[in-house]
Amino acid sequence: MATMFWLSLLYSGIGTYFVHIVGRKLIQLNFDQQRYEADFRFSMMRVRENSESIAFYRGEMAETVGFKERFANVIKNYWGLMRRYKASELLCQRLQSARDHLPACDGSPTLLCGRDGARWTHADDVGIRACTGCALLLCRFLRLTQLSLPR
Repeated sequence: MATMFWLSLLYSGIGTYFVHIVGRKLIQLNFDQQRYEADFRFSMMRVRENSESIAFYRGEMAETVGFKERFANVIKNYWGLMRRYKASELLCQRLQSARDHLPACDGSPTLLCGRDGARWTHADDVGIRACTGCALLLCRFLRLTQLSLPR
């Protein structure tokens, strides 16, 4: 039973480390996405307000180049954000999969030696519950990065 505690603690520590590594970049990417989208919206408003001046001075090409640059920034950052979200979801799935196998690591020696299987079933249930809470917290941490601001 004590082994399950240490396995859960180890699982939580390793999971937290990897979630931090993956989630840290999400904060900056979300911030950049909002900034790039705001720049693009502002440039569209500026063109709308100054359309007569742009047409009079024949600045359509310069404005088109600016639009393409800003939109390219939005798209490039969006794909980076999606790749990072994909990695975070994959990590969450792997952590939850590992959670299901963790109690078996603790109870399998007891069961293989022919000792009491009922104790192992109870330990298995307790271990799954403990690790489920840890996995839930770790996966929620990734979702909370959307609300964070960069440092």
